Amino acid sequence: MQDLLLTPLMMLSALLALAYVFARWRNGRKSAQPRPHGPRYSRPFRRRLKPHRDMRPQRERVLDLHQRGGIFAVTEGAQIAGYSLTELGEVRVDGGAGQEARLKRAAAQRFGAANALVNLRAVREVQQYLSGTGRDGKPLFKSREMHEWRATAVIARPLFADVMPPDSYREDLVLIDGSNVMNWEVDAGTADAPSLRPLTQVLAALKARGVAAGVVFDANAGHRLEGRFMNHDDLAARLPTAADVLVVDKGTQADPVLIDIARAEGLIIISNDHFRDAPSARHLLKQKGFMAGDGVTLLEPRA
Repeated sequence: MQDLLLTPLMMLSALLALAYVFARWRNGRKSAQPRPHGPRYSRPFRRRLKPHRDMRPQRERVLDLHQRGGIFAVTEGAQIAGYSLTELGEVRVDGGAGQEARLKRAAAQRFGAANALVNLRAVREVQQYLSGTGRDGKPLFKSREMHEWRATAVIARPLFADVMPPDSYREDLVLIDGSNVMNWEVDAGTADAPSLRPLTQVLAALKARGVAAGVVFDANAGHRLEGRFMNHDDLAARLPTAADVLVVDKGTQADPVLIDIARAEGLIIISNDHFRDAPSARHLLKQKGFMAGDGVTLLEPRA
């Protein structure tokens, strides 16, 4: 009886030994194959880099954009097609990332009339500096390599009518980018969704100065506000102090309509959008603003 039990156990042990030998042989074949270069991960590597988010308070971000946003071009060339240039002077910043924004900021601070930068270049220089006195009493100098970005600040005046600003602006009427202003509380971090509160505050501030305002909205403004389409009358009823309210047609972008009206009527645009993709808006006066406590602050208009 005991011999009968030992026979199946011996057969099972033999099968397990064969399976072990086969597994070792199979793994050995895999390890002999060339492996692709690069790191290996236990699971697919799907991490995506998040876009940079400016964490400064809204006031600082808007003031910074107001200051440097008027400089529409930074180029390595000495000319800008379609413009006559008047040189103002050279600006410099230390080498490093973000040189374009830093050069714009430096140019705006030093030359208030600058609206473009030309002759952009990276400069490396070796400078000597006094680092003490040697044993013989003579001055001891060391050297260091300096990295800078330099550019020439200019006033660029357009030569063609399609980008020239109006000859004059109306003082009694302005134009508001409604789809932009209704996001000012979201940008300030005080609200999770767009609303008409910033817009009504801007209208109230303008009315106190005796200035009327028209408002232009994207077609999806109502969906963003109340989850449904809202036409001119719907939004005008919620903005009784607006001189006029326009909701562009579905499939139509509001920016070109806004820009065309502002150019034709000589109106300042109230918006924190600088309309960089629209050359026709490049030299129009734009007025930025930000939430300040329970109210709103509007900055001086600037192209």
